[in-house]
Amino acid sequence: MYFKNRLKALRKSKDLTQPQLAAALGLGRSTISMYERGQRHPDFATLELIADFFNVPIASLLSDSDRGALENEALDLLNSLPDDLQKVALEQLRSLSNLSDSKKNQ
Repeated sequence: MYFKNRLKALRKSKDLTQPQLAAALGLGRSTISMYERGQRHPDFATLELIADFFNVPIASLLSDSDRGALENEALDLLNSLPDDLQKVALEQLRSLSNLSDSKKNQ
């Protein structure tokens, strides 16, 4: 399922209108509308916000093609850093991954 469809389904499952969801997330109504029409895609921080609001993993919001775009954004960000900061960023990602794994096992 594409992000646009998943977001709409989650919103409707909570019986929320687009303006209500936008207000709850601190986003504009038109932003939610564009997400649901597939005319715009959220950045990682907004994906986190949406996932937290609906209490779902970020991965569940994304289709395989959406994940590719997120991976490309992550790689672009990583590649934009100097070598020493790339190493720090990778260490941080590993720590987050380990934290996520430990929470899953609880």
